[in-house]
Amino acid sequence: MQQFWLGLLMAICAIFWTLVPDRTASAETIDSIHQPAAPTAQEQSSNESIAEWFKAYDQIRRNAELTLGEKLESINLDLKAKPSKSSASLAKRMISKYSAALTTIKNLQPLPETAELQNGYVQYFSTALEFFDLYLGQPETVIGTDQCSLPSLNSLPELRENLERLDKINKGLDSVLRKKYALPKHRHI
Repeated sequence: MQQFWLGLLMAICAIFWTLVPDRTASAETIDSIHQPAAPTAQEQSSNESIAEWFKAYDQIRRNAELTLGEKLESINLDLKAKPSKSSASLAKRMISKYSAALTTIKNLQPLPETAELQNGYVQYFSTALEFFDLYLGQPETVIGTDQCSLPSLNSLPELRENLERLDKINKGLDSVLRKKYALPKHRHI
């Protein structure tokens, strides 16, 4: 009887041994799954192009940034009254900064991976120019508009809200792309 059980046990082991895949191969396969594949030459080139694009884009943003004093002053702009001398001076500085930024970002070589972000900042800088031009009461300088299609001065709060919305969208997209391509955060001035 003992021989019967020993024979049965050996038969079960033999069947089991033939059905179970080679454990060494499985371990190697598992190790290769956990190790990221080296990027292809095309992926490497694309990532370098994206990094270069972000370097140029970051410089455009830095050049257009408001100083802390300008930020505080812009928050406190009285949109219902004629601009004070200092507010008008701020608006003129911002028009100059945003005009340069708009021209530069439009001339930045677009990449498929960054096109949405680039378009977002084109829209942001265009809207900011519209806002400050309208604030100064110089709507004729608004890019691509004529007197009939101009927003009224009452729309300044709406433009400000639109700018804040665009800013949040752009910064969110910026953050997603930086994480995706392992790029450092934008450094403010």
